[in-house]
Amino acid sequence: MPDRVVISIPRTTTTFIRNALVAILAAGALFAPYPASAAAGARVDFGLFYDAPVIAPGGHGVLDLAVGNTGADATGAAVLTLATPVFVSIDPSRPLPAGCEMAFTGGDPEVPDVVRCVLSAPAHGKPQALAMPVVVDTAAASGSSYGEATVLPAAGSPDVEQRMTDNIGWPSIAVSGTGGTAGVAPARGRVTDLYLATTLPALSAGRPAPATFTVGNRGPEATSGPVRLIVTTPPFVQVDEPHGLPAGCDFLDNSPDPAAPQILSCTLPAAIPAGGQLAVPIPMTPLWGAPVETLWGISDVFPDRANGSTDIDPVPANNVIESGVQVVG
Repeated sequence: MPDRVVISIPRTTTTFIRNALVAILAAGALFAPYPASAAAGARVDFGLFYDAPVIAPGGHGVLDLAVGNTGADATGAAVLTLATPVFVSIDPSRPLPAGCEMAFTGGDPEVPDVVRCVLSAPAHGKPQALAMPVVVDTAAASGSSYGEATVLPAAGSPDVEQRMTDNIGWPSIAVSGTGGTAGVAPARGRVTDLYLATTLPALSAGRPAPATFTVGNRGPEATSGPVRLIVTTPPFVQVDEPHGLPAGCDFLDNSPDPAAPQILSCTLPAAIPAGGQLAVPIPMTPLWGAPVETLWGISDVFPDRANGSTDIDPVPANNVIESGVQVVG
């Protein structure tokens, strides 16, 4: 996944904030201000940074994030939006950081949680740290699992963001250890090996394009029950609803907030043969203010146990992908 700004740092608050500030000062080239329509306000330069904690399947941990500002002192609040990685949920047994609330609860390890945090006006050179409590599902496969996060001036703030290069990030959890099969596998069922691939469409204002998700099955057996595809859109990108959703697809979370993802669930029919594929084209469109770069969402595919599938997928590592779009104008 290119074009990410990621810093892996020791898990102490002082070091985290210091290194986050250094990374903010080193961030790259300018983009158009956001929002361009603001009549007055501080010329802020928010930056979002995070660590990559190592957590075992079934384990609890903390995802550390920091929001800094290398522009003028903000006069209004900032809002951070976080969508958790697949198989990672906000830990309901521990409190959220001050100013944070659940915007959407996935209720399923294959569906992200979304958290919204309001931060008091970020001052120049004074990062604000957030310790997000998370829990990793027992079915998580070993490796890095990515979420997505965005920080922007709050709605109604007069502040103008000068640079979007470091306002969007993809926080990850490094899952260490052995996980189970996709979800809680039934005792008996057909053995499948589902995988997911996608195109990288080029999008521009007024010119939507489909992202085609290919759901395949390497076998050794055909699927006998339905398959579930979850698509979490990148920030500043939404499903182009006027062009219609594919059959079997509906929104789990249809947020109008450009910084928050939409989360789409598609139920695909049974009987994907071993070696077979299904193509699911989903129309995408960029929102006003989208930075001209590659933006990434998260997508995953699994046997649809909620709708009666008894199929077993013992290789969940290839069920989750970072699904991107290229915003070209």
